[in-house]
Amino acid sequence: MLETESLRGRQLLFMGLSNKYASLDNHHHLRDLCTFTVCIDLNKTEESIKTWAPFSYDVNSSSTEMEKVELALLVNKSILYAFILGNKTELGMDFPAYSMHRICCTWDGNKSLFEIFQNSEKLRSVRLYNSTRKCLKPDGTLILGHLHKNQNGSPTILSSFVGILHYFQMWDHVRDPQQMARCDGGNVVSWQGDYWSLGGVRNELAHHQPCGGEAATTAAPPSTSKPPEATVTGPEIRCGGVHHGSFAIHE
Repeated sequence: MLETESLRGRQLLFMGLSNKYASLDNHHHLRDLCTFTVCIDLNKTEESIKTWAPFSYDVNSSSTEMEKVELALLVNKSILYAFILGNKTELGMDFPAYSMHRICCTWDGNKSLFEIFQNSEKLRSVRLYNSTRKCLKPDGTLILGHLHKNQNGSPTILSSFVGILHYFQMWDHVRDPQQMARCDGGNVVSWQGDYWSLGGVRNELAHHQPCGGEAATTAAPPSTSKPPEATVTGPEIRCGGVHHGSFAIHE
Protein backbone atom coordinates (compact mmCIF):
# COMPACT_ATOMS: atom_id res chain seq x y z
CA MET A 1 0.00 0.00 0.00
CA LEU A 2 1.38 3.40 -1.01
CA GLU A 3 1.99 5.95 1.72
CA THR A 4 -0.28 8.99 1.44
CA GLU A 5 -0.23 12.41 3.02
CA SER A 6 -1.72 15.89 3.04
CA LEU A 7 -0.12 18.72 1.08
CA ARG A 8 -1.27 21.44 3.47
CA GLY A 9 1.34 24.21 3.49
CA ARG A 10 3.45 22.44 0.83
CA GLN A 11 4.18 22.75 -2.88
CA LEU A 12 5.37 20.17 -5.41
CA LEU A 13 8.51 20.53 -7.53
CA PHE A 14 8.46 18.71 -10.87
CA MET A 15 11.61 18.06 -12.87
CA GLY A 16 10.01 16.60 -16.00
CA LEU A 17 10.63 12.99 -15.01
CA SER A 18 7.95 10.66 -16.36
CA ASN A 19 8.39 8.12 -13.56
CA LYS A 20 7.65 10.64 -10.78
CA TYR A 21 4.12 11.95 -10.37
CA ALA A 22 1.63 12.84 -7.66
CA SER A 23 -1.79 11.20 -7.66
CA LEU A 24 -4.79 10.38 -5.52
CA ASP A 25 -4.58 7.12 -3.64
CA ASN A 26 -6.61 4.14 -4.81
CA HIS A 27 -9.28 4.66 -2.16
CA HIS A 28 -10.20 8.25 -3.08
CA HIS A 29 -12.33 8.09 -6.23
CA LEU A 30 -14.05 10.83 -8.17
CA ARG A 31 -17.77 10.36 -8.71
CA ASP A 32 -19.51 11.29 -11.95
CA LEU A 33 -19.53 15.09 -12.01
CA CYS A 34 -21.94 17.02 -14.23
CA THR A 35 -20.82 20.38 -12.83
CA PHE A 36 -17.41 21.15 -11.36
CA THR A 37 -14.62 23.65 -10.84
CA VAL A 38 -10.91 22.76 -10.86
CA CYS A 39 -8.20 25.23 -9.79
CA ILE A 40 -4.43 24.83 -9.65
CA ASP A 41 -1.52 27.23 -9.04
CA LEU A 42 1.42 26.70 -11.37
CA ASN A 43 4.83 28.24 -11.96
CA LYS A 44 6.71 27.07 -15.05
CA THR A 45 10.41 27.29 -14.17
CA GLU A 46 11.96 26.40 -17.54
CA GLU A 47 11.21 28.75 -20.44
CA SER A 48 12.60 26.36 -23.06
CA ILE A 49 10.04 23.63 -22.27
CA LYS A 50 7.31 24.09 -24.90
CA THR A 51 5.20 20.99 -24.22
CA TRP A 52 3.87 20.27 -20.74
CA ALA A 53 0.74 19.47 -18.75
CA PRO A 54 -0.15 20.49 -15.17
CA PHE A 55 -2.73 17.76 -14.56
CA SER A 56 -4.95 15.16 -16.20
CA TYR A 57 -7.86 12.91 -15.25
CA ASP A 58 -8.67 9.72 -17.14
CA VAL A 59 -10.67 6.52 -16.75
CA ASN A 60 -9.43 3.04 -17.47
CA SER A 61 -9.68 1.86 -21.07
CA SER A 62 -7.65 0.17 -23.80
CA SER A 63 -7.69 3.32 -25.96
CA THR A 64 -4.48 5.07 -27.00
CA GLU A 65 -6.32 8.12 -28.36
CA MET A 66 -5.45 11.13 -26.28
CA GLU A 67 -8.71 12.93 -27.02
CA LYS A 68 -10.41 10.24 -24.94
CA VAL A 69 -8.81 11.65 -21.78
CA GLU A 70 -11.65 12.80 -19.55
CA LEU A 71 -10.11 16.11 -18.50
CA ALA A 72 -6.71 17.69 -19.08
CA LEU A 73 -4.82 20.89 -19.71
CA LEU A 74 -1.94 20.71 -22.15
CA VAL A 75 0.54 23.19 -23.60
CA ASN A 76 1.97 21.85 -26.84
CA LYS A 77 4.49 23.95 -28.80
CA SER A 78 3.55 26.91 -26.58
CA ILE A 79 -0.17 26.65 -27.40
CA LEU A 80 -2.61 25.92 -24.60
CA TYR A 81 -5.29 23.27 -25.15
CA ALA A 82 -8.06 22.01 -22.92
CA PHE A 83 -9.68 18.59 -23.26
CA ILE A 84 -13.02 17.58 -21.78
CA LEU A 85 -15.46 14.84 -22.79
CA GLY A 86 -13.76 14.27 -26.15
CA ASN A 87 -13.65 17.93 -27.15
CA LYS A 88 -10.58 20.05 -27.80
CA THR A 89 -10.39 23.80 -27.24
CA GLU A 90 -7.36 25.70 -28.56
CA LEU A 91 -6.56 28.78 -26.48
CA GLY A 92 -3.60 29.95 -28.54
CA MET A 93 -1.41 31.14 -25.70
CA ASP A 94 1.11 30.02 -23.12
CA PHE A 95 1.84 31.15 -19.56
CA PRO A 96 4.97 33.21 -18.87
CA ALA A 97 7.63 31.37 -16.91
CA TYR A 98 8.93 32.26 -13.46
CA SER A 99 5.64 33.53 -11.99
CA MET A 100 2.69 31.82 -10.31
CA HIS A 101 -0.61 31.60 -12.18
CA ARG A 102 -3.93 30.33 -10.88
CA ILE A 103 -5.70 28.37 -13.62
CA CYS A 104 -9.34 27.38 -13.09
CA CYS A 105 -11.68 25.35 -15.29
CA THR A 106 -15.44 25.14 -14.87
CA TRP A 107 -17.97 22.83 -16.48
CA ASP A 108 -21.76 23.13 -16.38
CA GLY A 109 -23.30 20.07 -18.01
CA ASN A 110 -26.79 21.57 -17.97
CA LYS A 111 -25.58 24.43 -20.18
CA SER A 112 -22.84 22.44 -21.99
CA LEU A 113 -20.60 25.33 -20.96
CA PHE A 114 -16.84 25.02 -20.40
CA GLU A 115 -14.89 28.05 -19.17
CA ILE A 116 -11.23 28.66 -18.35
CA PHE A 117 -9.84 31.40 -16.12
CA GLN A 118 -6.34 32.71 -15.45
CA ASN A 119 -5.87 34.63 -12.21
CA SER A 120 -9.67 35.10 -11.96
CA GLU A 121 -9.87 36.60 -15.48
CA LYS A 122 -11.88 34.61 -18.02
CA LEU A 123 -9.82 33.29 -20.94
CA ARG A 124 -12.56 31.48 -22.87
CA SER A 125 -16.21 30.44 -22.75
CA VAL A 126 -17.05 27.50 -25.01
CA ARG A 127 -20.40 25.84 -25.62
CA LEU A 128 -19.86 22.14 -26.34
CA TYR A 129 -23.13 21.57 -28.17
CA ASN A 130 -21.71 18.63 -30.12
CA SER A 131 -20.91 16.63 -26.97
CA THR A 132 -23.21 13.67 -26.33
CA ARG A 133 -22.00 13.47 -22.74
CA LYS A 134 -22.67 15.88 -19.89
CA CYS A 135 -20.69 14.36 -17.00
CA LEU A 136 -17.16 13.20 -16.23
CA LYS A 137 -16.91 9.45 -15.88
CA PRO A 138 -16.21 8.31 -12.29
CA ASP A 139 -13.44 6.21 -10.71
CA GLY A 140 -10.58 7.45 -12.89
CA THR A 141 -7.01 8.43 -12.07
CA LEU A 142 -6.06 12.03 -11.31
CA ILE A 143 -2.36 12.79 -11.84
CA LEU A 144 -0.55 16.06 -11.24
CA GLY A 145 2.40 17.20 -13.34
CA HIS A 146 1.68 15.02 -16.37
CA LEU A 147 -0.65 14.27 -19.22
CA HIS A 148 -1.51 10.59 -18.99
CA LYS A 149 -3.73 7.84 -20.34
CA ASN A 150 -5.20 5.33 -17.89
CA GLN A 151 -4.57 2.36 -20.10
CA ASN A 152 -5.38 -1.16 -18.99
CA GLY A 153 -5.23 -0.14 -15.34
CA SER A 154 -1.92 1.74 -15.32
CA PRO A 155 -0.96 5.30 -16.33
CA THR A 156 0.91 5.92 -19.56
CA ILE A 157 2.75 9.22 -19.26
CA LEU A 158 2.66 11.36 -22.40
CA SER A 159 3.93 14.78 -21.35
CA SER A 160 5.53 16.14 -18.17
CA PHE A 161 5.73 19.45 -16.32
CA VAL A 162 8.85 21.30 -15.16
CA GLY A 163 8.12 23.72 -12.34
CA ILE A 164 6.05 24.21 -9.20
CA LEU A 165 2.46 23.07 -8.66
CA HIS A 166 0.46 24.18 -5.65
CA TYR A 167 -3.05 24.13 -4.28
CA PHE A 168 -5.00 21.82 -6.60
CA GLN A 169 -8.66 21.97 -5.59
CA MET A 170 -11.85 20.50 -7.10
CA TRP A 171 -15.48 21.31 -6.29
CA ASP A 172 -18.76 19.74 -7.41
CA HIS A 173 -20.23 23.08 -8.52
CA VAL A 174 -19.33 26.09 -10.63
CA ARG A 175 -17.54 28.79 -8.65
CA ASP A 176 -17.44 32.45 -9.58
CA PRO A 177 -14.17 34.37 -10.10
CA GLN A 178 -14.28 35.89 -6.62
CA GLN A 179 -14.54 32.42 -5.09
CA MET A 180 -11.74 31.15 -7.33
CA ALA A 181 -9.39 33.75 -5.84
CA ARG A 182 -9.88 32.45 -2.29
CA CYS A 183 -7.98 29.72 -0.46
CA ASP A 184 -10.98 27.44 0.08
CA GLY A 185 -10.49 23.68 0.06
CA GLY A 186 -12.26 21.62 -2.58
CA ASN A 187 -15.19 19.42 -1.54
CA VAL A 188 -14.31 16.73 -4.12
CA VAL A 189 -10.50 16.90 -4.08
CA SER A 190 -8.56 19.05 -1.63
CA TRP A 191 -4.86 19.93 -1.42
CA GLN A 192 -5.25 19.53 2.33
CA GLY A 193 -6.67 16.00 2.04
CA ASP A 194 -4.57 13.17 3.47
CA TYR A 195 -4.94 11.02 0.33
CA TRP A 196 -2.10 12.24 -1.92
CA SER A 197 0.53 9.78 -3.11
CA LEU A 198 3.63 11.76 -4.09
CA GLY A 199 5.37 9.05 -6.11
CA GLY A 200 8.88 10.42 -5.59
CA VAL A 201 7.95 14.03 -6.39
CA ARG A 202 9.89 16.48 -4.24
CA ASN A 203 7.85 18.79 -2.00
CA GLU A 204 8.75 21.82 0.11
CA LEU A 205 7.20 24.46 2.35
CA ALA A 206 5.01 26.99 0.55
CA HIS A 207 4.50 29.62 3.24
CA HIS A 208 5.45 32.35 0.76
CA GLN A 209 2.54 31.41 -1.53
CA PRO A 210 -0.82 33.22 -1.12
CA CYS A 211 -2.46 29.96 -0.03
CA GLY A 212 0.60 28.43 1.63
CA GLY A 213 -0.14 29.57 5.17
CA GLU A 214 -2.69 28.05 7.52
CA ALA A 215 -4.46 31.40 7.98
CA ALA A 216 -4.52 32.44 4.32
CA THR A 217 -7.96 33.56 3.16
CA THR A 218 -7.44 35.07 -0.30
CA ALA A 219 -5.27 34.57 -3.35
CA ALA A 220 -5.45 37.24 -6.01
CA PRO A 221 -2.59 37.05 -8.55
CA PRO A 222 -2.26 39.90 -11.04
CA SER A 223 -5.08 40.04 -13.58
CA THR A 224 -4.56 39.61 -17.31
CA SER A 225 -6.34 40.99 -20.35
CA LYS A 226 -9.22 39.03 -21.89
CA PRO A 227 -8.47 37.46 -25.30
CA PRO A 228 -11.11 36.78 -27.96
CA GLU A 229 -13.43 33.79 -27.69
CA ALA A 230 -12.16 30.36 -28.64
CA THR A 231 -13.49 27.86 -31.12
CA VAL A 232 -14.06 24.15 -30.66
CA THR A 233 -12.81 21.61 -33.15
CA GLY A 234 -13.04 17.88 -33.38
CA PRO A 235 -10.32 15.76 -31.79
CA GLU A 236 -6.99 16.08 -33.59
CA ILE A 237 -4.46 14.60 -31.22
CA ARG A 238 -3.29 11.03 -31.30
CA CYS A 239 -0.80 9.16 -29.20
CA GLY A 240 0.58 5.77 -29.95
CA GLY A 241 1.91 2.86 -28.00
CA VAL A 242 1.84 2.15 -24.30
CA HIS A 243 5.29 3.50 -23.48
CA HIS A 244 6.28 6.93 -22.21
CA GLY A 245 5.49 8.37 -25.61
CA SER A 246 5.49 11.50 -27.64
CA PHE A 247 2.51 12.83 -29.51
CA ALA A 248 1.75 15.28 -32.27
CA ILE A 249 -0.98 17.76 -33.04
CA HIS A 250 -1.94 17.38 -36.66
CA GLU A 251 -2.60 20.73 -38.26
